[in-house]
Amino acid sequence: MEKTGAYLCGLLCAAGRIELNEKVGNYYISLGTSRWELVRVFSDALRKCVGKPRVYTSVKEHGNESRISYRVVKYGKGVVEAFVSRWGVVAGTGSWNVPARCVDDRELGVLFLRGFFDCEGVVTHYVKKTKRGRHKIRRVRCTSVNRKGLEGVRSLLKGIGVRSSLYSSGSYFCLDVEGKTRLDAFRNRVGFTQTYKRSLLDEALAPLSI
Repeated sequence: MEKTGAYLCGLLCAAGRIELNEKVGNYYISLGTSRWELVRVFSDALRKCVGKPRVYTSVKEHGNESRISYRVVKYGKGVVEAFVSRWGVVAGTGSWNVPARCVDDRELGVLFLRGFFDCEGVVTHYVKKTKRGRHKIRRVRCTSVNRKGLEGVRSLLKGIGVRSSLYSSGSYFCLDVEGKTRLDAFRNRVGFTQTYKRSLLDEALAPLSI
């Protein structure tokens, strides 16, 4: 339960929402995504920590394509208040925080990171040509309007020996784990739960073809 809770906190801080609104009677934990694999992972974590959630599906037409999106929600005043009280987590676009328990416990911190990057981490790689020849750019990037939150993520990464950089980009902040050495450390110490992201990371770390 503890391990799943830490992972769930990472998912929520990356792309979820916790609503505790006594005035209008709104109490829920939710996450929206277009990835079914993430729906499955988030639903399973919610079920283990607070109970079985509901999954809502919507379809929007975009040109000649139909795009499916999902919203996973667990309602209930008691279960939501208990989870927030247990973990001290806030989940919202500009206000999310790394729970103190994930800062104090190395194993829980790693699981928080895995959940966070499962949602928010974007893997990219490409070949860049310079006067010195061709070399491969590799990175995992997270973006947020919440600089303090990303500083907390960066501190967790540093604590397990994964170096990263944090900088502003317009109204957002970016946290990059870039370069083969750093990404190797990230893969070995954090990694991804989602299959497609694991595959992308393996591709990024593959040697540059001649």
